[in-house]
Amino acid sequence: MKGRFLAATIAAAAAFAAPQANAASIVHDTFAEFSSITFTPGAGFPAGDASRNGGVDFLNIFDNNEVGTFLSLGRGGILSLVIDPTTNRITSGLAVERTNVGSSDQEQVRVFLGIDDAGYVEIGSFLNTNLGGTVIDLAGGPTLSATTVGGGTEGRTRYSISGVTGDFNSIRFVDYSLNTSADGFDISELEVSSVAMAVPEPATLALLGAGLLGLGLARRRRA
Repeated sequence: MKGRFLAATIAAAAAFAAPQANAASIVHDTFAEFSSITFTPGAGFPAGDASRNGGVDFLNIFDNNEVGTFLSLGRGGILSLVIDPTTNRITSGLAVERTNVGSSDQEQVRVFLGIDDAGYVEIGSFLNTNLGGTVIDLAGGPTLSATTVGGGTEGRTRYSISGVTGDFNSIRFVDYSLNTSADGFDISELEVSSVAMAVPEPATLALLGAGLLGLGLARRRRA
């Protein structure tokens, strides 16, 4: 009997904790779709250049303009974005596009995933076209990729992340461009995909409660 109570508890806990298996993907590509966005500009940040200054609302990375406007992080700049911390988790659909293929500056950015804007884990780096328009993958994590589209001032490199597992709901970019003439890694457009976290149904909660109650009664009898 005790074994049945224990089995019921484990099953209910698993159902409670498991994310929805077939949840529809949600694309976050506007400022309003993020719980929070924080930006700390780095050295060389072009605050006076309207085409590169995302401003307080970061509209440049959500204006559906892949070429004309973008956000330069500045050397050492940090950009952190959090989707709804209680209902969503990041999946494998993150895409970043970088503009200015013809840039003479060697710019690169480290990429991190975290939970509730904390506990960030580095997963790799994006390198601009002057460094080959490639990525640096860290072993054991999601796969980063880069595809260069077009050329000259109309060209850009599109970066993506796949194979994300875990309940991450935050992403952070940390520029580490070494060229002192650089204005930091540039982000033209950004999208983050997520799925809704599983919400336990009343029946699941009742099952979990019954199992925990049974374990409690068994412990009292044993005492």
